[in-house]
Amino acid sequence: YCPESRIFTSGEEARTVRDALGLDEMQTELELRNMRDMTVLYYDRMIDTALAEDDHEDFDRLMSAMQSITAVIDSVLWNRGYGV
Repeated sequence: YCPESRIFTSGEEARTVRDALGLDEMQTELELRNMRDMTVLYYDRMIDTALAEDDHEDFDRLMSAMQSITAVIDSVLWNRGYGV
């Protein structure tokens, strides 16, 4: 996944993330928080590799993707009244 913008996730992209991760089907706060944690862990490993290889372009792409996905998950958490 690569968002169109580094600083903004469009409504269409947010729907894509929600659908791909099944966020609307998750029933509990714990499920959503676990998905967020796993997303950060997954991208963190790839980001570390990009940094070790001095690949700044890949680093930027991965950071943008992670930030976009976690923002969507945070939005779902917030809208359900769980806070962020």
